[in-house]
Amino acid sequence: MQFAEDFLASKKGDPQHNPTINSCLVRIPGTINSKCTQEVKVIQRWDGQRLAINYLLRDFRRWLIDEQMKLRLIDSKRARTQTVNPKTISWIEKLLQTPIDDYRKFVVWRILSPYLINIRKCSVEEATNMIKNWLDKCSKLRPLDLIPIMRSKIISNPLRGTAIYQ
Repeated sequence: MQFAEDFLASKKGDPQHNPTINSCLVRIPGTINSKCTQEVKVIQRWDGQRLAINYLLRDFRRWLIDEQMKLRLIDSKRARTQTVNPKTISWIEKLLQTPIDDYRKFVVWRILSPYLINIRKCSVEEATNMIKNWLDKCSKLRPLDLIPIMRSKIISNPLRGTAIYQ
């Protein structure tokens, strides 16, 4: 779908549109494109001739190879930036350094406490202190009293979905 959009529109289509099989978008001529508030126009009408698919195959193959190369480049960059320590998960470590103003209860319950207890093997006290420090940073963005909630959810077993209350 992405290849067809680029190829058939001579790469003059909407740069923010990334079509997939599940989200195929067709703009109807005469309507208003809400992103740029311009009328959708027909640039060239179909002349009724059906061309052989052979003319598309070479370009489609090149496009596929290019996409594979892009994915390999992204994978190699990702592999270089991941941490070597198997007892840490880089995105959760980054989350511990990043205050957020919403969904803190869920993050403590489903991400931080299981991670600190089960993966990093922290004691309950260490995990509690780390989460308190993170919540203090978060409360500077938007105050919210999560300490009572955190105490009840800190020791969580994500495999069984139960919490041990202190």
